[in-house]
Amino acid sequence: MELPEKDATEIVTTNEIAQIVGVSARTVQRWCHSGELPAKRVGYNFAIVWSDFVSFWQARSEIKK
Repeated sequence: MELPEKDATEIVTTNEIAQIVGVSARTVQRWCHSGELPAKRVGYNFAIVWSDFVSFWQARSEIKK
């Protein structure tokens, strides 16, 4: 899966990531809660640095191969 080009320091939300990779926002939240996906808690939401997500997704894609 080809990820969209974004600035490495851009902050994205669980909803944005869910739409990009085709999973539910709850799945992305679980990744954050478990620590698999680095994120900062902002109220009831998570703030995720784009480069952290890309690293997470690449590692996850390698595992599935």
